[in-house]
Amino acid sequence: MTVAVAHLRDVIKSTSCAFSAQATIENYDQPLQGGTYSAKLIADGPGEFTVQADLVFSLPGKTLVTVDVSDPSTRASASIKFYVDTKTTETPLPTTPWGLVTGPDGNLWVGVDSPSAGVDRVTPQGIVTHFSTGLAGHLAIGSDNNVWFTLSRGIGRLTTDGVFTQFPMNRAESQAWAIAAGPDDNLWLVLNDATASQAASIGRLTPASGAIQEFSTPTATSFPEGICAGPDGALWFTEYFAGNIGRVTTAGAFTEFRILTPNSKPVDIAVGPDQNLWFTEWATGKIGRITPAGKVTEFSAAPIGGNLNHLGVGPGGAIWFTTYGTSYVGSIDAQGTVTAYPLLSGAWADSIAAGPDNAVWYTAQQANSQTPGGWLARLMP
Repeated sequence: MTVAVAHLRDVIKSTSCAFSAQATIENYDQPLQGGTYSAKLIADGPGEFTVQADLVFSLPGKTLVTVDVSDPSTRASASIKFYVDTKTTETPLPTTPWGLVTGPDGNLWVGVDSPSAGVDRVTPQGIVTHFSTGLAGHLAIGSDNNVWFTLSRGIGRLTTDGVFTQFPMNRAESQAWAIAAGPDDNLWLVLNDATASQAASIGRLTPASGAIQEFSTPTATSFPEGICAGPDGALWFTEYFAGNIGRVTTAGAFTEFRILTPNSKPVDIAVGPDQNLWFTEWATGKIGRITPAGKVTEFSAAPIGGNLNHLGVGPGGAIWFTTYGTSYVGSIDAQGTVTAYPLLSGAWADSIAAGPDNAVWYTAQQANSQTPGGWLARLMP
């Protein structure tokens, strides 16, 4: 079930918070089974209320709210019916969610951590099926229509029916940080050695066998973090420590491009609707854009704040991104205009992606990520 929050003002012209109230919420566009769901009304101040209600996960658009309020001091009462646009819903999860991808089966696939590490399959209606695989960090859909993901020591594959296969890394010290489907029907990985040298490479994984071929990055300790297939048939990736955006052909030929702001620490990267590459900068609070020819432009995301983390393309072609340290997700258009959206839970968002229902979905964690649990959220722009 989902906690939906709507702020209701001027429901009753009360001069104090000494009242009792009941609220019911109904789905107006598409009646739900049972029709009405219980809600609790919380006083925010005179004449201001917050409704919290258990709703079906796929709650769309307008919602009919009925509020019955009485003031015991004056015996005044009121019953108000009106509609609110519920744009964001958050579903609590018992595990800590990380990576997120929309599957070919029309479901959301989520990498989750403690207390039960694995992958959750979540339908748009909120039905969760858990598969124990070990901690799945970053997820991608392969050319074989399976869900592929990084593990602490290997790469995992899940069929949409839940059949799990694990593939080892070439070397015990090698760790995969991100994974993406390539234009050559292979999976591509960013790899960093868990040693003092932190040697970095880009890996190409053949889906049929799980065999990985590694290509060392030109900057040995660049620490690549995010990767995606570009519009030019190459793979593009971020270099966190080097402050670069990298490009590698499917044959393993590299080019590195310097980001304008020093020590920017780029994290994630994705192709925008303008056929340019967009990326987040952890240390600067900026969103970057690089053309396939290598021209870099940076945009401030100051309205959001925090450390910019993951990003993805949402409905309508906007670039959506998450932050670490503030309770917002944001979108940016091709002109660099940033819009902020608050998280209902007050948590921090991690991964973000377009869902199967023309909405934006994101994973959110407790502000203290050491505390198990989190949310899978749906936002209708």
